Amino acid sequence: MKTKKLHGVLLATLMLGFVSTTAFGVPMIRLYLNISGNGSTTLVDNNYPPDNSVWVTITAIPDPGESFTGWIGDVISPDQTITFLMDGEKNITATFTGAGPAEYIPATPTLFTAAQQPGCESIRLSWTDNADNEDEYIIKEVYEDGSSQLVATLPPNSESYIVTGLQANNEYFYRLEAKNSYGSSVKVHYLGSIICGTGGVPAAPTEFNAISIACDVIELTWIDNAYNEEYYDVKQVNTDGSTTLLASLPYNSTNYTVENLTGNTEYSFRLQAKNASGTSNSVDASATTLPCGLVDNLSPVDDSFVKSTRPNKNYGSLSTLKVNSANKEAFVKFYLNNIGTVSSATLNMTSQGVGNVELWKVTNDTWNENSITWNNKPVAKVHLGTYNFTAAGTESVDVTQFVNAHAVKDDMVSFALINTAANNVIMESKEGINGPVLVVAHDGLPKAAVEITKPVEMFPNPTTGLVNIAIKDAAFNIGTVRIYNMFGILIESMTIEQANTSIIFDGIPGIYVIQVSYNDTLESFSIIKN
Repeated sequence: MKTKKLHGVLLATLMLGFVSTTAFGVPMIRLYLNISGNGSTTLVDNNYPPDNSVWVTITAIPDPGESFTGWIGDVISPDQTITFLMDGEKNITATFTGAGPAEYIPATPTLFTAAQQPGCESIRLSWTDNADNEDEYIIKEVYEDGSSQLVATLPPNSESYIVTGLQANNEYFYRLEAKNSYGSSVKVHYLGSIICGTGGVPAAPTEFNAISIACDVIELTWIDNAYNEEYYDVKQVNTDGSTTLLASLPYNSTNYTVENLTGNTEYSFRLQAKNASGTSNSVDASATTLPCGLVDNLSPVDDSFVKSTRPNKNYGSLSTLKVNSANKEAFVKFYLNNIGTVSSATLNMTSQGVGNVELWKVTNDTWNENSITWNNKPVAKVHLGTYNFTAAGTESVDVTQFVNAHAVKDDMVSFALINTAANNVIMESKEGINGPVLVVAHDGLPKAAVEITKPVEMFPNPTTGLVNIAIKDAAFNIGTVRIYNMFGILIESMTIEQANTSIIFDGIPGIYVIQVSYNDTLESFSIIKN
């Protein structure tokens, strides 16, 4: 007959026997078994005949985390398994010691923090649930004399609780534990104090930024550092130093959009947090609106990263662009869509973490995201700027001059992204949710309306197959024309001996790159074939 496990009891007596002490009219003798600590035993029987004919064997089995220390009572032995003669009624105890079934006790929660909620009447407690076997979470408020009072009993997997009904200008301390039938985790405390109340003047916001997102719109963003602000005042700072209130925003606000502005004009703004006790220090930001005309948000036609430790592997289908100083560089290419004169251009990149990324010019646009590798990557030639990712998010670099040159030249522009630090910086590619965006403001005129002063011209573009090449360089004698498809694969090469030449190629509709080289000159053109 099996005994029942008893947990968490210092001394539990298990009376194992039948109600009757006789069998077929014959008096029986009884074995009484006790358990001290956490464990169990095996038992063959518990009522025996009184004729000294039965030997009994019992094994003590400690619970996980426990140790068997010995048998006491009518049988004394350090052995876990004992055998004895039932020559009379016996009362014995299996003893166990230890910390209890530690592996069954819930894991201790971590990152226990408290944050005051708006309105000065509640505090949000939050923590990381590390247990997979808790029955409940217990939250208690702890007082200065060490006593405590139950605040809440929460279900398994809880990771937060809002304490309500608090009073202004008081300190509050809390204790948290995970619990199940085997015991409680280590108790964790929020050791700091929380002042529920106005707490004086609110803390000033930081990282106040102004970014023009259209010729008449500026987006303001900031970090809310106050727990007790009642509202935020956003003001425009006028040229004479006076201010004009734009908006009073509710507590916890972190952004505001200013609209109906004038294109290509600088604007300055001031931000303050306020409550009944006063006003925070002010922070200022300024930005110049984009020129009004046309603004195109261009997505890449190609982007990928390459890796020196896998020099022949292509990563063009992935949703991320990874860069570090050790072995990874990224490349992004845009088609400029036959735009005219560019007044401003910024390349926006979105990072999933922190780090600095350097942006470089790439003058060779023949690479393709489906075929680029470390071994065939284009060369990064001129530094354009730096992305300073202090947190996950989007940063911009001004690339106006470079983009404008290529808008006039060949409608295609490529960039390299290189990290000078050893850590990985992971940015989103065009296959991701927030891929690269080239924001281009231009005059709205088609490229044909812009005077071209290049040594080589190529037209029409788009074309159905016939392309005219006009070389204006008087030093031209003989040259080579190479045609690459959208995958960067050379599909045709030919020699030309006349400054004005027409060629026909029969490729399928798409974007092609045609290179003309002669003497020390190399000109590349992106051609759309309809």
